[in-house]
Amino acid sequence: MKKNLIKILSLLLGMSILLPCSAAGLPKAESSDPDADAGDPETVGSAYAESVEVWKRIDIVLKSAKKYKNPYKDVDIDAEFVHEDGTKIHLYGFWYGGDEWRVRFAPTKTGVWTYTVTATDTDNSGLHNVTGTLTAVANTGSTDIDKHGFVKISDNGRYFVHDDGTPFYWLGDTNWQAPNYVSITQCN
Repeated sequence: MKKNLIKILSLLLGMSILLPCSAAGLPKAESSDPDADAGDPETVGSAYAESVEVWKRIDIVLKSAKKYKNPYKDVDIDAEFVHEDGTKIHLYGFWYGGDEWRVRFAPTKTGVWTYTVTATDTDNSGLHNVTGTLTAVANTGSTDIDKHGFVKISDNGRYFVHDDGTPFYWLGDTNWQAPNYVSITQCN
């Protein structure tokens, strides 16, 4: 019983440390819309800025013109982002709740990106044939991902690199020994 309690408390302690840290790097919404949720990532829409830093996530927010009985099954949305140099990225969107749908995108290079969102329900003007443009600007962050891009497998498949080819040095650590240093009296 004592060991199980220590394990549970260690797990809760680890989660309380990791969860706030994992959300710390997300961009915050900057909007003139008073109803906008400040905890969301930056969004593109009628009241939102249409530029984003390279390698930062942005949400394309779409309002459905129709209600669906089961949004998970009744309609799918896809988006194609095209950079001014011809690079194409294809992404899927998802139902966010209510009449709201989103496509999450993180530009991989600076410049102008145009996008087209299509839906399987071609009669829904809020989701089908929605187009837009956004401008990706240089990233001003200080982390390796901000400076060098997302992590991917190298061309030879032997190690990890960032988008720009910079080696990715992976450091993993665990808290496996934490229960050995915590007593029941310290937990109370």
